[in-house]
Amino acid sequence: MFYTLYNNGWRDVNSLRSWAFQYLPSKVTEVDGKNFSANILRDSKPWLIDFYAPWCGHCHQFSPIFEGVARRLDGKVNLGKINCDNHRQICERVSIHAYPTIKYYKGSNDSKRQEFLGDEIGNLDEDFIVNYINDQLQQQQQQQQQQQQASNVHHTTEL
Repeated sequence: MFYTLYNNGWRDVNSLRSWAFQYLPSKVTEVDGKNFSANILRDSKPWLIDFYAPWCGHCHQFSPIFEGVARRLDGKVNLGKINCDNHRQICERVSIHAYPTIKYYKGSNDSKRQEFLGDEIGNLDEDFIVNYINDQLQQQQQQQQQQQQASNVHHTTEL
């Protein structure tokens, strides 16, 4: 008899779900040191990053949840994940002390590099993460509108 061992033999629903998601197309980008600094920190579009370790059981259980977040936020933000065993320097620089850790990067202005630390999301619930990101996007949109209105007022007073 032949069978495939999944998630170190764990037999709970989350482990099976995590194992199955490995074989489906992913909306989450695997990030390395070069594209973290060049693409994420300088990108004008927001990113949500999962900092994980391959040996971490909680990370395996969170992986399908993060895929669900990616599907729900598709087109609004980019999602990526960083293997902290392979990219230890990045994880140390952004102050990762536990796995998994989720951080939100709002997007840079005028291609200026944004802060390495990002905003840490302390709750790993899918609905909480999606609501948090939607709230952040709404706040950013309101700030941009206010700045644009202030700029328009400044231009009209010059005439």
